[in-house]
Amino acid sequence: MARSALLAKKRRYFGVAAFFYALAHMVLYLIDLGTVQKVTADVPSLYIWTGWIAFVIFVPLALTSSDYFVRKLARTGRHCNARPMPLRF
Repeated sequence: MARSALLAKKRRYFGVAAFFYALAHMVLYLIDLGTVQKVTADVPSLYIWTGWIAFVIFVPLALTSSDYFVRKLARTGRHCNARPMPLRF
């Protein structure tokens, strides 16, 4: 019980850390391939699409996770991090 409460309290920090891990992973992937032709050659692969879609989902969550946006969006009740998620702690 106490561990899940701690995880729920710190979930924003875990989410931001996951975003930066995904960002680092994407940057290293692009550096590893090196050319646009190699990147576009991987486009038909399903695993590439799932990675890019996951990264696109992370971007607005990471951008709105700062204290400024949490306060600003909490007033209007439109904070995207507060929406129901399939995997909640």
